[in-house]
Amino acid sequence: MYIFSFLLCLTAFAVAPDTTPPADPPNIYRSTDQGESWVPFAEGLPEGAGAGAMLEHNGMVLLGTDIHGFFVLPAGAQRWEARNQGLPKRIDINSIAAKGDLIVIGTYHGRVFTSRDQGLHWNSFVFNFMGGSVRALHFHGDILIAGTDNGIYRSFDYGTTWYQTGDLVQVNSITEFNGRLFAARRDGILASDDDGKSWAFVYSPWTISKLLPTTERLYALGIDGSIMRSKTGQVWEKPIIALPGMNRKNLPAALWGGFKPAPDSKMPVRSITETSVGWFLGVAAGC
Repeated sequence: MYIFSFLLCLTAFAVAPDTTPPADPPNIYRSTDQGESWVPFAEGLPEGAGAGAMLEHNGMVLLGTDIHGFFVLPAGAQRWEARNQGLPKRIDINSIAAKGDLIVIGTYHGRVFTSRDQGLHWNSFVFNFMGGSVRALHFHGDILIAGTDNGIYRSFDYGTTWYQTGDLVQVNSITEFNGRLFAARRDGILASDDDGKSWAFVYSPWTISKLLPTTERLYALGIDGSIMRSKTGQVWEKPIIALPGMNRKNLPAALWGGFKPAPDSKMPVRSITETSVGWFLGVAAGC
């Protein structure tokens, strides 16, 4: 009788094997030493959240994620804050632009949402459905310009209504340099001198994924990992020799020198963003 009771106790209190799957590794890292070292920076983010878009504005770092929504890193904070009231639950954010108190985000499904209170509340309009992914957003004065899978659109009322311009070719990035607008497309780089109404090629035919302006040069990143730069936006040069540690005064200069970020992750690098509080690195999410 006593032996039987003892065996029951052992069975009742035996520790079951831990079958909990391991947590996904972080998908966002930060470097405060110009890329020399990287540490995970995902406090406050859902597990597996990846960086779809990032922008520094008014002392905050704004983050749009894949599926998990919109987050803000307030000045001096070490933890991301979710701000998703008015957004769909599984929103996939690809682009961010901001001007004054207005924040605008573009999604994979072609929608544009706006917020006037630092992302606490969001609105969308019936007439801003553009179809295809909104890959880029940029304020040119009071004109909001969007680069989408279906070309370039302009809005003169802060995202309420949109007007398509040019042809229906995928646009990956839009920026401004020396007073001109530039757009990176799957077939090269275009420039505009009339507020985005018309565009002309300044480089072709390779796919450009990102444009990075500095005070002295405009840098262009190719989809194959290559990099070019120009002082005027008309004539482009490529690096002759890579010297990764030579010049890291800013992110574009570091990339030009051959810098390759190396976070503690087995996943490929997806994006890198320079801010006043460090360089942020996004890696591709695992399966």
